[in-house]
Amino acid sequence: ILSGGQKYPAALTALLSADTAESLYFAGMIEGARQRWSDAVTHFSAAIARDPWCRKCYYYMGQGLGEMERYDDARQALKTARLIEQRGR
Repeated sequence: ILSGGQKYPAALTALLSADTAESLYFAGMIEGARQRWSDAVTHFSAAIARDPWCRKCYYYMGQGLGEMERYDDARQALKTARLIEQRGR
């Protein structure tokens, strides 16, 4: 959809201006695809601040934290994602 990364900056601008949990989740996904782990984690964290039940945000934040070698934080994020899933949200 984003032509191999050429349209990432424009997509990020639009997503960040929307400033919703869903748009911030997608901003995190874009930054993850670019291997910009710190930026990805920042966006997932912002999405969680808007929607604390965003299971996929915790999951992908955990992935990004793992890439940053922040393993304890990654485990906690993944644990939270699992707990949300078990509660059916």
